Amino acid sequence: MRTMLIVLGAGLAALIALYHARRSFRYSRDILERVRKLQDDNRRSSERVMDLMDRIRDVSDRARELMDRSASLADRLRDVLVRTEDLPAGAVPPAGVMTVAERGAARSWDALVTLRYVEAIKLLGSANRTERLGGIYALERIMRESEEDHAAVVQVLAAHVRHEAPAPGPEEAVDMAHEHVQAALTVIGRRPGREERFSIDLARTDLRGAFLVDARLDGALLDSARLERANMVGARLGRAFLVGAALDGAFLVDARLEGAHLVGARLERAHLVGARLDRAVLAGAFLERALLAGARLNGAHLEGADLRNADLDGADLSQAVGLRAEQLAAAVLLPSTRLPDELAGDERVMARVAECGRLRGMMTPLVDGRAVAALE
Repeated sequence: MRTMLIVLGAGLAALIALYHARRSFRYSRDILERVRKLQDDNRRSSERVMDLMDRIRDVSDRARELMDRSASLADRLRDVLVRTEDLPAGAVPPAGVMTVAERGAARSWDALVTLRYVEAIKLLGSANRTERLGGIYALERIMRESEEDHAAVVQVLAAHVRHEAPAPGPEEAVDMAHEHVQAALTVIGRRPGREERFSIDLARTDLRGAFLVDARLDGALLDSARLERANMVGARLGRAFLVGAALDGAFLVDARLEGAHLVGARLERAHLVGARLDRAVLAGAFLERALLAGARLNGAHLEGADLRNADLDGADLSQAVGLRAEQLAAAVLLPSTRLPDELAGDERVMARVAECGRLRGMMTPLVDGRAVAALE
């Protein structure tokens, strides 16, 4: 009996050892497969990098060829200049000599820019994120170096944003999921200050959470764009079209919005402290709980605008158009708020100013609109 128990124990131990050995084998096999997969991924990445390096090398070779041609033309031009210096005083150089040399150099430069432009467009359309970023910044360099290509580059980048971030986007709170879209917006926002005879078309795009600090977007088309929580501090949006745009919670502190079209735009809880909204069209806009402290709205159209609990501390509405007492009676008004003369003496407005002043004096100053909420 004892021997049988020993045999059974040994068999059980062997089974346990076999079970653990099998588990170890499976685990080792899984590890090996993962390592092989990682090696395959690294190999594919290396192949893509090598392919990109080959393309860059090819572009460099073609650029070097063009530079050699330009150098040859420069040598010819230098010879012409030397011959011109040897002419007697008052003599006229041969007609057309300088013009031909200059045209040759210009053609070489145009060919080089065109080549760089084509390669940048190819990179922009790549499925690889790094190549896309490279294409965007290559286009920026072309735009800065070639004024003639300024408009084309800006319009290409705007089209890229419209294609990659169309609105309406998903309803979940996703902010700027595409790095290359943000890069394109950054390049557009900091483009050189040149005369432009076109409007930047970013209408119906999903730019939630975009970083557009100090961006130059004067006259841009942003109708029906989604710009919730976008950081647009100091942005220049004069005469921009933002009809029906969603700007809830957007940061527009010190933004320049003179003459902007904001009909029906949603600006609930937007930060517009110090913003300049002179002559802006805000008819039917939603400004509930917006922070407009110190904002300027001279000549702004506010017909039907929702100003419920909008903080107008220090705001200048003295020349606002279409403003009614009912709208002001729902806003946060303080003695520092500058109102039109015909509304400043309205009983409802005066009562609201007194009420808000009394409540504001009773509470400790808060941030993020919590003080405004307490005045409801």
